Amino acid sequence: MSRDGKALVQSFLDVTHALGKVSIAEGVARQDQCATLKELGCDHIQGYLFAQPMPAPKVARVLLQLRAGHASPKCGGDV
Repeated sequence: MSRDGKALVQSFLDVTHALGKVSIAEGVARQDQCATLKELGCDHIQGYLFAQPMPAPKVARVLLQLRAGHASPKCGGDV
């Protein structure tokens, strides 16, 4: 991410948190994007890096696997 891009994202996150809201980044497809968003303080991250769109029953199975420790987030830690 460019220096200007980082500054813009940081500004969005600052405003979001100043308003007492939770931040969610959508459309994250690469590890470097995920790492930068975590570094800047994004609360939640979602996108193709983690999973392609899927039907609700499959979502439930994936979440159960994560909870049971049989799968792990691809960006490290809770995102």
